[in-house]
Amino acid sequence: MDPNALIILYDIPSTLPNQSWSPNTWKIRYALNIKRLPYKTCWLRHHEIEPEMRRIGAQPTTHFFSGTKRYTLPAIFCPRTQTAVSDSSTIIFHIENHYPETRSLFPLGTRALQHAFVETRVVSLERVIFPLIVLRNSEILLAESQSEWRARRESWLGKRLEDVAPPGAKRDAALAAVLKNLEGIDECMRENRETTIFLTGGTPIYCDVALAAALTWMWLVLGEDSPEWGAVMGANKGRWRALIDAFKHWENLDY
Repeated sequence: MDPNALIILYDIPSTLPNQSWSPNTWKIRYALNIKRLPYKTCWLRHHEIEPEMRRIGAQPTTHFFSGTKRYTLPAIFCPRTQTAVSDSSTIIFHIENHYPETRSLFPLGTRALQHAFVETRVVSLERVIFPLIVLRNSEILLAESQSEWRARRESWLGKRLEDVAPPGAKRDAALAAVLKNLEGIDECMRENRETTIFLTGGTPIYCDVALAAALTWMWLVLGEDSPEWGAVMGANKGRWRALIDAFKHWENLDY
């Protein structure tokens, strides 16, 4: 494919070694890598997002936490349709529809069911992960973005980030909520938990992508050696360790 025809994936940089941290952006990155679709990453600092999204014609999306319409990432510019697409679910469906020659993440007849699973089970997981990592998430952003990111979330939460899940009982409860949520997801996979790490068989589908992206967020932000990540890696007979290990094959930042 001509280099000028690469898909452009817009992502938010951080101080992490590979920069990428957002679970929604990881959904798209994993999907593009699994599909072997050539793309390049365009890194936008927080104050650059709205001007660039307006320039390319991307639509504002409903923010994960505030519920308000804002210009957020991920977004892509698709050279095949010459359009900008925002919102992770919309992007996933777009690349499925417009790159049918690639590996599908939606086996026939599963699109509605998978979308429902992600919007309920995986979104619930993201919401219980959030209190556990929000303070550290603010600290891994670029210095110029930290104060605004923190101020917005403290306004939504009505408290300081340090008070969301401090060490002790509150943090223990936050971790317990994550493990309980994962236990429920593991139960959904009970029919094949002994034979495959993916939801339906030997290859990942969109549900697996979204689940791996949520766990990758926790892993990258808290760190490999954090006690919270260690608890997740030891849960459910190592299912989540196996899932993350499998998805390391699709971690590259550009394809």
